[in-house]
Amino acid sequence: PEGSRYKILGPAMIEDFDYNSRGFLLRGCSDLISQHVERHKSAFDVALYALRNCLILPFQLKEVRSKYQINKEAREKAFRTIILEEYRCQCAVCQSKFLLKQNGDESIIEAEAAHIIPVQDYGPDDPRNGLSFCRRHHWAFDMGLFTITDSKAVKLSPAVLRAERRRFDLEEYDGEALVGPASDACRPAEEALHWHQGKIYKKA
Repeated sequence: PEGSRYKILGPAMIEDFDYNSRGFLLRGCSDLISQHVERHKSAFDVALYALRNCLILPFQLKEVRSKYQINKEAREKAFRTIILEEYRCQCAVCQSKFLLKQNGDESIIEAEAAHIIPVQDYGPDDPRNGLSFCRRHHWAFDMGLFTITDSKAVKLSPAVLRAERRRFDLEEYDGEALVGPASDACRPAEEALHWHQGKIYKKA
């Protein structure tokens, strides 16, 4: 009534309005996003919108990939883009970083986007199921040589201490806090961490 104007940065349903704070309660609509973006953007852009839209919905432990309307290559690229941006192209464990920007070509980045629940176990491409690791720590995480606790700290597997190893930098990070993403919305989902703790992590 007073002529106020609001800019909505994405498709959403207005569920309520607080007159005191003059704020809307919005809920996103993934179908609306898909319909709009598919008509106007590339497959990569569609995937990027879809994965970011996951963040306003409850986290799901599994995805039925046969139902995807976006091709695998575009989704993988979008997942990698979001995770590496959120973690500033560095390893969430050791903070190592290698980023070489090239003219006209994609940058050379050593860090990798890791799924907490692996793709082969129907882990979703939801950013909350992702972490950025250097190649060594990505491999160690997938092998269950460490996991991430509910308090977002590294927990070393006892199996590491039994291994023959040389210059393998993992023990020193036991108990260290994980580097977090730029946005709290992309923090690892507890359900995903619990799955890794129970299914992948080597407890002995």
